Amino acid sequence: GGGNYGWFLRNVVKWPGKLVGIEVWAPYVGGPDALSGGNRTYYNEIIVADVREWLKAPTCVPDVVFAFDVIEHLVESEGVQVMCALQKLVTRSLLVSVPIIPYPQAVLHGNPHEAHQHDWAVEGMAAIGGRLVHRGEITGLFEFAHA
Repeated sequence: GGGNYGWFLRNVVKWPGKLVGIEVWAPYVGGPDALSGGNRTYYNEIIVADVREWLKAPTCVPDVVFAFDVIEHLVESEGVQVMCALQKLVTRSLLVSVPIIPYPQAVLHGNPHEAHQHDWAVEGMAAIGGRLVHRGEITGLFEFAHA
């Protein structure tokens, strides 16, 4: 996306640590079609990769992972696999934000990865170990402790 979470973590949360972003869609990161809006400057590094592939040989061991606007773009089984792998990788916790009501989304900006592949519910996230820490009108924020 446009790097808005980096802005949020630096300016609202006041996250002091290193921020590494993983972006599956290279055109969002650079070039004439980048959705930067200046927000990419809040990251120390942006890795262009599919998180499913990156997890096969991770290049860092994060304390905390913020998986926002990620899991709903994967089919359910892949989403569960990614969350389990991230939960094992982190040293502290995994935070996942997903729509918790049906929220269809198709391809955007020519990016096929923008399409939502699974509708999550609070009960489904709880069944795999997610603890609801915030419930919004559309999204839920779930914490998974280090496994």
